[in-house]
Amino acid sequence: MRTAIFYGSSGGTTKSVAEQIKKALGYDVDLIDVADAKGEEFERYDKIILGTSTWGEGDLQDDWKDFFEEFQKV
Repeated sequence: MRTAIFYGSSGGTTKSVAEQIKKALGYDVDLIDVADAKGEEFERYDKIILGTSTWGEGDLQDDWKDFFEEFQKV
């Protein structure tokens, strides 16, 4: 079973939380910055956790906003 946390982090907080979740799970988890992600990477995993910060009134984090069109295809 393979697990990944795909996260987008502008100020570093979401990345830090993703690292804490990985540690808390206690088994091998891949951390993937969505700024560098490809849609086909989602197919490699049995379990996926998505992490994003919000801006304003629920706006998507910039890297997720840039990736969203490809993410919708997944």
